[in-house]
Amino acid sequence: MDFKPIIERLFVSWKTTLLGLSILFVCFLLVFLEKASLTEVSTFTLGGFYLLFLKDENGKTTNRRKKAKGEEEIG
Repeated sequence: MDFKPIIERLFVSWKTTLLGLSILFVCFLLVFLEKASLTEVSTFTLGGFYLLFLKDENGKTTNRRKKAKGEEEIG
């Protein structure tokens, strides 16, 4: 199994990765401090994991999409 695309996506899309990790941290912190139950934070946890693997709309990923569509590269 090749993990290179997954790892590349995490580091290229650093903004969404950081946002996803911060959401997950807050969710686990709220559960640990017993301010919220797992049921209450489950939606936010799913959103945090979704943001970890989402591509940002700038830089390298946008150039790939433009190249695939046959358009001129950005930058």
